[in-house]
Amino acid sequence: SGRPIVFQRHTIGGMAGFVARTPEVAVMRRWAEGLGAGPSALVIIGEAGIGKSTLWAEGVSLASTAGARVLRARPVRAELPLPFVALRDLFAGVEPDVMDQLPKPLRASFAAVVGLSAPTVGAAGVAGSAGSAGSVGPVDPQAAGRAVAEALTALAVDGPLVVAIDDEPWLDAPTRRALAFAVRRIVPAAVGFLVARRGTPDAAGDPLGLRAAWGERVEELPLGPLGLGPLIHLLRRRLGPDVPRRRLVAAAERSGGNPFAALELARAEPGVELPAALRSMVERPLRNAPADCRSAVELAAIVGRAPPELFVRALGVHAGRAIEEAAAVGLLVLEAGEVRFAHPLLAAGAYESIPLARRQRLHRLAATLVEDLEARAGHLAQAHVEPDAGAAALVEEAAARADARGAPESAAGLAASARRLTPAEAPEDAARRGVLMAEYHDRAGDASEARRLLDEILGGPIRGPVRARALRLRAVLSDEPVSAVARLEEAVCEAQDEPALRVGTLTELAWQRGMWLGDLTGAVPQAEEAVGLARAHGDPVLLADALVATGIMEGFRGSDRAATILREVIPLTERFPPGVTNARPPKEALGHVVMWRGELDEAAGLFAAELARVDALGLENTSLRMRMFEAEVELRRGDFDRSEALCDDVLLRATDYWRWRTLSQRAVVRAVRGEEDGARTDAEEALASPAGAHDAVLAATAEHALGLLDLGRGDARAAAARLAMLPERLAAASVGEPGMVPVLPDAVEAALAAGDRPLGERLTALLLPPRPGHRWSAAAGAHAEGLLLVADGDLEAGIARLEEAERRYAALPSAFPAARARLARGIALRRAGRRGQAAEALEAAAGAFEALGATPWAGRAQNEVHRARPRPRHDDSLTETERRVAALVAAGHTNREVAAQLVVTVATVETHLTRIYGKLGLRSRTELTRAAAEGDARLEG
Repeated sequence: SGRPIVFQRHTIGGMAGFVARTPEVAVMRRWAEGLGAGPSALVIIGEAGIGKSTLWAEGVSLASTAGARVLRARPVRAELPLPFVALRDLFAGVEPDVMDQLPKPLRASFAAVVGLSAPTVGAAGVAGSAGSAGSVGPVDPQAAGRAVAEALTALAVDGPLVVAIDDEPWLDAPTRRALAFAVRRIVPAAVGFLVARRGTPDAAGDPLGLRAAWGERVEELPLGPLGLGPLIHLLRRRLGPDVPRRRLVAAAERSGGNPFAALELARAEPGVELPAALRSMVERPLRNAPADCRSAVELAAIVGRAPPELFVRALGVHAGRAIEEAAAVGLLVLEAGEVRFAHPLLAAGAYESIPLARRQRLHRLAATLVEDLEARAGHLAQAHVEPDAGAAALVEEAAARADARGAPESAAGLAASARRLTPAEAPEDAARRGVLMAEYHDRAGDASEARRLLDEILGGPIRGPVRARALRLRAVLSDEPVSAVARLEEAVCEAQDEPALRVGTLTELAWQRGMWLGDLTGAVPQAEEAVGLARAHGDPVLLADALVATGIMEGFRGSDRAATILREVIPLTERFPPGVTNARPPKEALGHVVMWRGELDEAAGLFAAELARVDALGLENTSLRMRMFEAEVELRRGDFDRSEALCDDVLLRATDYWRWRTLSQRAVVRAVRGEEDGARTDAEEALASPAGAHDAVLAATAEHALGLLDLGRGDARAAAARLAMLPERLAAASVGEPGMVPVLPDAVEAALAAGDRPLGERLTALLLPPRPGHRWSAAAGAHAEGLLLVADGDLEAGIARLEEAERRYAALPSAFPAARARLARGIALRRAGRRGQAAEALEAAAGAFEALGATPWAGRAQNEVHRARPRPRHDDSLTETERRVAALVAAGHTNREVAAQLVVTVATVETHLTRIYGKLGLRSRTELTRAAAEGDARLEG
């Protein structure tokens, strides 16, 4: 009509509802006034139509009055399939305040999430497609959450911030995931959430993780029915003075206290019964709406919130009048420059009431009106029932963009529509889109649905690169290494026509064969072949992946080439453009190799640098992995408190493999400390996991923990039986790096303590001669050889080697093995009769163990100190007869056999033994036997 569209905002509940909501308003006011005290949430819960939105709006007003900045989102059903719509609403208008305060690596993620920029997708139009050369991968879904967390924290610096969400069930999945992630990360900030949630307190759940993250700082505000008086007062204000009171009373009584129901019943014709569901109530005002406004109402149901200009483009000169009519009857409102429904129930009911054929026509119209690619694709998907190649291609493109923005959930839905719209004469396109769906589901955390889709595709006749991509992803998602390797072998053959895909698949095959199946002999040549193909193809990302795979597997084999290869890769990856990364970071791989060789400070620096990088990018899963690696370095250094704290932190969020791997590592820490129940629980869970059956390193680490428990409590035979088998098991898995699971010195000690010298010698030989430049094996070799020399009676040579081991361990630095070597040296010194030096070494070992919290070992060291400095004796000289009795008993003779040899009575032997024990400070024949064997008692004349 050419005149401005201006109309009054209408509400369903009306402010009159607050007559009976005084307690609820008081709760909201108290919450708003306490916003500066830290994170908190107020969740308004109730059935549809009970007045949540009205009370939510009052909460927004109270928060603003209290000085809080309020970010608002009112999601609607029509926007549910689209990515980050609600998040874009929340940050509308504040993006400039946020961007400059975000860490630089997260700015691109935030811009993509809120729609400020369009991320780049792969050359094939697929974000992050397998084997795409040099493409910028999608925004990691966790990076999107991290960007939101940083943005909320930044906005809360200058004062309280409120995230206000009306009708939470209509939040799009990517927004819900990003907010749930952010909730776990903004604990120090003065951020409050004000949420209206449909349901009951018991059934509404915790979709944003508010209660899980903030506990008692989350308050639920259930809304019950309004009383008869307040309802009649509300109806009178909304319907005017001309409606008879008896009609108002009847509507209020039949509504069950629901304001929306009461209003619609009061408007209904006499005799209309209370509907069984609110849907019927919603449809009535839509059916009875003036014909002039139905076009605007239907279009609003299709497009969701939209500016009036969109309605003008769609409906022409009649748009303004249609909107005004819809507003006059309480269906639509104009707010913040957008037309929307007055109540979410009306939006849902309006959509359902449109006949299917007309709904499809309206979606087709909407696709020509909206500019956003994902929104246009969503409308096309709803508009088409029959296959349409053009629509399928556009929807596929939109799926790739949604994934590139960090919204794989939305991408999966769009890819499903693209697959449905694919003509039957294009089966390869349908299969390719199915693989994309699986990739998106996997990135969204739904691996089971990804596996189902891939199995369906692989059961069909599709060959070539599409089948190769399906096989590769199915192998990565496999639970069992043999089938994974078999799939990858087939995938390499199917990928012959796409060099980039073949290189990436060959690298994955080498990795899975070597690192999971344990066939490094076959895997390393495959990795090297991938390196050659990547060089020929000229893709630096693929080359870096292949080189890292080669380097880490050479490290597993114990090859000196490993560190050289990995050091060469790091400069290559540092030249990558922003946003491009390779699957296996070289600093992480190099950190492992140098850690195994005893370069603990360098390993710690590499892991810390990689952790800083992934934290800046918001890569939560990778960050957890890096923290677990940091925990391993601290374990080897001897900082058990920090190691266990890092493990605990990882276990709060890690799942599946990384949980089991971390449990095996924490089990070692707990075993050293003597925490038997905790160590055994951790180790047994790790061993019982699926990874425990296939991952030799994980299993050996857990078994090492159990062996340390046996060794710590003095059960040498059990320790030897458990620890001695581990080197052979690791060797069977092609692990030739002795420092990967540093079990050999412990296994040697257990074998010798159990009296199995041949076993101790065989295990020691695995460390000798020490490898050039391998600092850990040099220290461990000196330790093991020192123990063996002492067991053979060559005390002075053994003492010298143990002292060398101490120095070498201390230089790594590795405090616990150094204390163990010092303990062994002290015992050897005592046996050599150098009691003063022995006591000094043993006391130092006991102090070191106590400082480390290694309780069982501190106790053993203290016992050895007492033996080196025995209690004062009244008479430490034995008579000739006592020496003969003691010698015979120490040789293993019974009292009766001793009496027969000395031609005395058994009672006389027992008397002599009592005196012997008193003079030597012993308590039993077992101690006498040990004292004689170790030289503590002179039994010869």
